[in-house]
Amino acid sequence: MGHHVQPDIHSFIVIEQWLSLVLDRVESRLIILFIMASPPLSSPSPDTLATIAEYFKVLSEVSRLQILYSLRAGAMNVMELTAATGFSQANLSKHLKIMTQVGILSRQPKGVSAYYEIIDPHVFDLCDTVLGGIGDRLQQQTQQFLQDLPK
Repeated sequence: MGHHVQPDIHSFIVIEQWLSLVLDRVESRLIILFIMASPPLSSPSPDTLATIAEYFKVLSEVSRLQILYSLRAGAMNVMELTAATGFSQANLSKHLKIMTQVGILSRQPKGVSAYYEIIDPHVFDLCDTVLGGIGDRLQQQTQQFLQDLPK
């Protein structure tokens, strides 16, 4: 029985280049994300850890999380996102570009506008997991605080 080996980032680049010859960029990114999401049997390589760190770095900006949650209901153009977030168009465009480059969002031109939508819905699973962990920790701290109160 064969074992699963997690490819390093260089393998992903070669695979993505090959896929981009056959598929459009969004489809090839989705396949790469799927491959990267498969659980490794051993510790990830330093290159894979760097990719994970870069993904978390993108999500570490509050503004980007606001954009993600605005897009949760569906695709929006820059004007709609500007209204939903209150960000300037220049600031919003900077964040959209970064999120598109890492494969969290896709950009689809329609007429004179471009629509952005989430192509990695697992990002919300990640946010929900983090939020659940924070909630659990706060609950434990509250219980400990209440136990430590003088009686």
